[in-house]
Amino acid sequence: MAARAEGGARVGIVVEGEDAGKIRQHLARLAPSGVVVVDERGLSEALAKNGLGGDLGGRINQASARGNFVAQAVATAKTLNLGLIIFIRRIAPKDVAWVFAVNGQTGEEEIDREVGLVERAGPKPKKGKKRPPPTIDYSELDTEVQALFMKAPKGGAAAAPSAGDDEGTAAAEPVTPRGTNWGAADWGGGSSGGGAGSSPSSGSSSSSISSGSSRLLQNDKRQEVPEAAIASSKTPRRKRGTDVSDAFIVLRPVYTLSMRTFSYANRQTDNLRPYEAKLVSLLGAELEAYPAVVAAIPVVENIGVKVGYRQALGLKSSPKDNNTVKLTTTWKELDAALCYRLVLHPMLINVAVGYGSLAFTFNIPAGDPLAGQAPDLTYTFVRPSLDLRVTAGPVVILAGGGYRYVLGTGKLGKDYFPDGQASGFDGNLGVAYPIASRFEAYALGFYTRFTHALNPASGATYVAKSATDAYYGGRLGVQFHI
Repeated sequence: MAARAEGGARVGIVVEGEDAGKIRQHLARLAPSGVVVVDERGLSEALAKNGLGGDLGGRINQASARGNFVAQAVATAKTLNLGLIIFIRRIAPKDVAWVFAVNGQTGEEEIDREVGLVERAGPKPKKGKKRPPPTIDYSELDTEVQALFMKAPKGGAAAAPSAGDDEGTAAAEPVTPRGTNWGAADWGGGSSGGGAGSSPSSGSSSSSISSGSSRLLQNDKRQEVPEAAIASSKTPRRKRGTDVSDAFIVLRPVYTLSMRTFSYANRQTDNLRPYEAKLVSLLGAELEAYPAVVAAIPVVENIGVKVGYRQALGLKSSPKDNNTVKLTTTWKELDAALCYRLVLHPMLINVAVGYGSLAFTFNIPAGDPLAGQAPDLTYTFVRPSLDLRVTAGPVVILAGGGYRYVLGTGKLGKDYFPDGQASGFDGNLGVAYPIASRFEAYALGFYTRFTHALNPASGATYVAKSATDAYYGGRLGVQFHI
């Protein structure tokens, strides 16, 4: 098997994410006889000179930037006489790595897919001792990288034969895997092999490899790679949906705990009641879909639709002066929008324009005096909005807001204040945390406010200058994307 790599195949390895230096060192030691894993610092400088710095995984993940990325990677390979450059991005929470490799001679993508990393708990500790930290099983990643080593085309002349070796020795350049701050803002763990300015670790040992021996000089074990693994590592199409920035479907079941305060200003008649609701539970779900992702059409693939629905559970209302009266109350929210997502790693921006409604109505028996004092509100509105996701180490910061151009207010506008006008806005701020591949938990606080200029006519039955209607609280949920 090693004969395929003889003649000095040269390979560059770039790792992003947590434990980047450790992973790169581990993979470099898997290189078979005759494969040279190039020095980290030289690779970093060459990548930077060819315009590849910062969050490389983010650019690989963005379809619109893929062509330029591959061209720049090939230019780097030619600069360093590399047959192959392997990019690896470890994705939280420690169970996935994305492997992307470019043939330095042809520009062909040798592999572009997700590889599992299995976290195994440490052994049960003795009484009074702490449990050892978990370990990561890299066996699936090892198999893929070993297969890539075996397929690496010759990128440079082999080193001169060593004395006493019949077949000669290919001298590997020093492997100096160490974490830098490259990519740390996104993945919380630095990277190895791609950041300008990284330097070799002092005292790092040589990694020369003898083709007459299946081990490093440091006695690290070699592993033969089955032909089946070599054949299976090539994936012509990119697997979508590992990151929310290129997902086809995003689904969010959501629980809301909310409050509402409705009040009048400069109220001049006694037949208008304010309203207050505390700690009301609503259940709902939100869905985003990006149909063009299936066809992988640049720009168009980021156009999608969003829909959401939330409704209160078992809500009853009572007058403050008579708690024995229980009125069935409906509180429901619906929204639908056309959206566009813009990927600017580590930020994801989602711009949308849509239609929404918020209904808050009371089931009051006919003839009850309350029927003329507690008007139903059914807002309909057009809502332009902006939402942000910013990756900050192991968590994601969520922020967003929108303006509500009110089209109607239901009974309040039709029967009580026909000349009134209303407008609204909303905002939210929260945090999300990955809990598994394609899953994340999130929590956020929100505030929505409608302002009414009531404009009552002279001598009207209902007289008040203005009103405000505020909704505020928190949301908890789990997001899943494919």
